Amino acid sequence: MNNALAELYGSDNLIRLADKDSRFDHSVWDRAVKWLHSKRGYEIDDKPVRDLINETYRVLSEGVNGAITEEVPAELTQSLLNNTYIFSGFKTYHEMRQASALLRSSTGGFKSFEKFYRDVKKIDNTYNRSYLAAEYEFAVQSTQMAVKWKDWEEDGDRYLLQYRTAGDERVREEHAALNNTTLPIDDKFWDSYLPPLGWRCRCTVVQVRKGKHPVSDSDAA
Repeated sequence: MNNALAELYGSDNLIRLADKDSRFDHSVWDRAVKWLHSKRGYEIDDKPVRDLINETYRVLSEGVNGAITEEVPAELTQSLLNNTYIFSGFKTYHEMRQASALLRSSTGGFKSFEKFYRDVKKIDNTYNRSYLAAEYEFAVQSTQMAVKWKDWEEDGDRYLLQYRTAGDERVREEHAALNNTTLPIDDKFWDSYLPPLGWRCRCTVVQVRKGKHPVSDSDAA
């Protein structure tokens, strides 16, 4: 297990996330880089590249679909899945661009496939193991928050929303500064600071009764 990841995310989370990584079919990556090497370049619509987009989307969409409840409107579900597909496309573009930069050796010629594959394997490990685990959790958390938001909208302005951190030593300083921020659902604060705020953010937002907590200054927040 990667010690740096374990320190950042927690060893218990990594064990759980390893199960998500095992769902990614790395043979799809292999076919994409073989195509890249044989063609000395790529187009985003090339089938092996498109297959890589679809494989990334398949894994991440499992997280989205798993967090959606039966009550969620179809249009919200479709919007979340569309965003996930667009993200998968951008991610694949960056993967392939980095791999393309490794096609040539220091002398200017093209590397043998064996040498090229050894070099790009590092990209596969980074994007489709480490990053994918974090992205999966982010997709799940974002979907869960979107589902909550839909419920809160139905309640109108009967409640306030309050930002809460996990309250331990692992909370990032910039997140701790937001703890207990309490504002109406239509406040502009939530346009920028609705969790998750970055990878492995454990913050949340809850409904609180009006009058039970002081309302925060929106501009200061």
